[in-house]
Amino acid sequence: MMKQSRSRKKSQQETKTESKRKKGLADHSSADLRRKAEKKLKKAQAKLKNIPDEDTKKLVHELQVHQIELEMQNEELQSAQETLEYSMKKYTDLYDSAPVGYFSLDQKGTIKEVNLTGTGMLGHARKHVIGSSFALYLLREDVRVFYAHLNKVWKSGLKESCQLKIIKKNGSQFDIRMESIAVEHDGKRHYHVAVIDITEMQEMQTYAWEMLRKKDEAEALLNALFEQAPIGIGFCDKNMRFIKLNEALAEING
Repeated sequence: MMKQSRSRKKSQQETKTESKRKKGLADHSSADLRRKAEKKLKKAQAKLKNIPDEDTKKLVHELQVHQIELEMQNEELQSAQETLEYSMKKYTDLYDSAPVGYFSLDQKGTIKEVNLTGTGMLGHARKHVIGSSFALYLLREDVRVFYAHLNKVWKSGLKESCQLKIIKKNGSQFDIRMESIAVEHDGKRHYHVAVIDITEMQEMQTYAWEMLRKKDEAEALLNALFEQAPIGIGFCDKNMRFIKLNEALAEING
């Protein structure tokens, strides 16, 4: 036990001695560096003393002018930074509040960027949308149409469009028109996509077709009544010449 205690004390003393030695070397190095710096400073000061007063004044003037130039450049940089920040905020507000959904998709159709209008269309927060596949929000029957659309955009190199149905988080569906262009960045394919809610337009088109159908039905009914009327009916132009008459009137006139 005593031998172990003596050995431990000896080891501790050796460690302390080594630490002191290293500290001494560091202090010596620091002191040596300071002496060299002071030596260089004295040489520089000695050179300045040999410069004539007129040259010293010119040097001071040049330094002052340079300092003012630096201050002016700094002010210009700050002003440019403020302008840039304002422009970025304006662009972000315009991007997020646009009436259509803007998406950036990678070559697999994964959402990389989206504005607030786009997240509203999908019914999910932006943090949940980024990194997910756009196909997840489509009607199952439209998934194949979506990928065919992306391939067509890439092959044509032009803006292409298609119509799809989106399923929101609450299960509701609505029609969209997707307009896309393809770009290449860092050797990878990307798509810039605009998504437009065409629900109202589809409803208006459906209503218009319904009105046309009813109009055609009404015209067909009137024509049938006109032709099958038990009395003679006819239409004349301004010169009192018949332009249209039913069968009954035709029989009367022979």
